[in-house]
Amino acid sequence: MFDRFARWLERKGKLGIDRGIAPTDGAFVVDATPLDTGHRARGLGRYVDGLLSGFRTLGDARHAPDALRPLRMGGDWARLEPDDSEPEMAGSDTTADVGEWQLRRPPFPNTREAYLYHWLLNEWRLDAELEQSGCRLFHSTQPWAIPVSPYFRTVKTCHDVIRLMFPEQYLEGNLLWRAYYWWMNRRERWQCCDRIIAISRATKRALCDHLDVRPERISVVHNGIDHDQFQPVDDPDRLRDVRERHDLPERFVLYLGGYDFRKNIDVLVEAMPRLPGDVDLLLAGGMSEARRDALTRLAERHGVESRLCFPGYIDDADVPPLYAAAEVFAYPSLAEGFGLRILETMAMGCPIVASDRTSIPEVLGDAGLLVDPEAPTAIAEGLNRMLADETFRLACIERGLERVQTFSWRRCAEETLEVYRNVLVEP
Repeated sequence: MFDRFARWLERKGKLGIDRGIAPTDGAFVVDATPLDTGHRARGLGRYVDGLLSGFRTLGDARHAPDALRPLRMGGDWARLEPDDSEPEMAGSDTTADVGEWQLRRPPFPNTREAYLYHWLLNEWRLDAELEQSGCRLFHSTQPWAIPVSPYFRTVKTCHDVIRLMFPEQYLEGNLLWRAYYWWMNRRERWQCCDRIIAISRATKRALCDHLDVRPERISVVHNGIDHDQFQPVDDPDRLRDVRERHDLPERFVLYLGGYDFRKNIDVLVEAMPRLPGDVDLLLAGGMSEARRDALTRLAERHGVESRLCFPGYIDDADVPPLYAAAEVFAYPSLAEGFGLRILETMAMGCPIVASDRTSIPEVLGDAGLLVDPEAPTAIAEGLNRMLADETFRLACIERGLERVQTFSWRRCAEETLEVYRNVLVEP
């Protein structure tokens, strides 16, 4: 029945791939559809945007393939808005002049379930659509497609397996999502890829542990960072303007990010009674009203409700001066696939006290303090040291600014292109 429905959609022009005015056989197709969904403003979209911008910088110097084609959502696909799991950030569009292909899909209701409809159509149709379009290699950058075919090679980026690490928090009570993860996380779904790119060594270990993927089939390619966007700010007028508009306290510990379970924000509130009384906790970024109320009630129980600040959504232009105004950035996450926020914080010259779990030590290195994220006392001790020891604080900032230079989207693109080449010469 689904096949008949799909054929009907194809006749109506709702399925297929449009290759634009310059069709290219033998194309390297990069899935850029996260730029057309609510993921555009979060980690997936920033990864795709950064990777494509990195490819554009290679040019003839590394013989970047002329046949590189981003695959975008075409037609009247309904854009999905992000939820409050990550703060929205503006995304640039790096595909406009690269000769993008467009994936035709029917419009679906503007809900999370649209992702499942998208996935079902990809499962049934995307391999055949790519074959017909002359694809030589397909890079799946997101969870919604792992098409395989004898006519093209498949490279898959795995960002994390966090939902499998915390199934009770992320999968219980949602039959559709549980069915999706059961299907996608079957061992053969990952073994059928020609190569898997993990964005950190921690994610590679998690793939081996949770999905039994052989380590030799996984290549680690770290994410990059936009060095033009994330820089230290020392302009006093700009700092004063941001302080006044957001009514920032004189001294504060900053957190900016998502507010779902793994971000572990409650522990920051629990650590507050052990910090100096003139230091507030600033929890920035979008969050649901229910989550804000829960954090406020927790602060009341610990007697620190007057030291809790919720500035809400922060415009991109205000993020660097916000970090410059902060005493320290706190990141008690229980699990990350990579940790872009850590990278950005180092680039903006803000000292960091962060969790010692998963990929965070890999990204932060010795440029900050690593603590047990489940121990409020340990977090408070780390924050107090960063607040009181100016020499240590400045040393961490300096090491962070130096370390972040080793991460770039150009390097990410170079290493990704090397994975493509290796896959193409493999039997």
